Amino acid sequence: GRIAAIVTGPGVSEAVVTDPRVDLISFTGGPATADRIASAAGAKKILSELGGNNATIVCADADAAAAAKAIVAGAFGVAGQNCLSVQRVYVHTSLFEQVLDLVTAGTRELRTGPKLDRSTDVGPLISEAEARRVEEWVEEARAAGATVHTGGTRKNAYYEPTVLTDVPSECQVIRDEVFGPVVSILPFIEVRDAVFEANNTEFGLQAGVFTQSIDLALAIAEKLHVGAVVINETSDVRIDSMPFGGFKKSGVGREGVRHAVREMTEPKNTIINLGESKARWQVLGGLTERTTP
Repeated sequence: GRIAAIVTGPGVSEAVVTDPRVDLISFTGGPATADRIASAAGAKKILSELGGNNATIVCADADAAAAAKAIVAGAFGVAGQNCLSVQRVYVHTSLFEQVLDLVTAGTRELRTGPKLDRSTDVGPLISEAEARRVEEWVEEARAAGATVHTGGTRKNAYYEPTVLTDVPSECQVIRDEVFGPVVSILPFIEVRDAVFEANNTEFGLQAGVFTQSIDLALAIAEKLHVGAVVINETSDVRIDSMPFGGFKKSGVGREGVRHAVREMTEPKNTIINLGESKARWQVLGGLTERTTP
């Protein structure tokens, strides 16, 4: 018989997740929908990738120009509609103004327009409703005292790439996943404070760290509660062979070819007793292996 690769229509998702013949569900989307799936599916294995609120930390000894270039690319690629998008940037005070100026200048060079136009750098959001939501979040931050250095305007489904500073931590552009072309740049003095703020979110997908010290990089990486830390790059890095996924509300399980196969595999043991009184049997990797005293 034929196997359907794609099934769409009203009620299909609920029918699939609740069907007892479905042993495993893999979902990419938001935490609220994932909660609904888990509630409906019951006792099944569920793998999920639920987005991020990714931070990049720029230390005092970082290459400011390289960091700024990577931040612009990581924040505004695919109009920020990327689970690995750079959303929050914590910069040491000694480099803050320099990085801010470079990011702002690089952002102003980006051209917003139709994706069919080869000169376009930043296309539209998925819908006008999403562009309006991003606009509302930025306006909330602005009303709370944030400074808009560039961008901050919407036209239909297009939202101009936006750089913010002075954003209070309770604002949605800091607290939740923007999933749009908005980046907030914030200063820090002590590295431990930057690490605390980077971790101070319900998400934990990936993070970036810019520093010339491998010891400092590894010390920060150890403290960041995320699925991957990228050194001298932003969070916007993924290699298919790596175990891709996050902590907290960023999801459950890991993608990446070999790791996804493992997640979708259940071990099975076959154990044989041959009646030898002095023999001991071990189970290794789903196979039985005889060992003697």
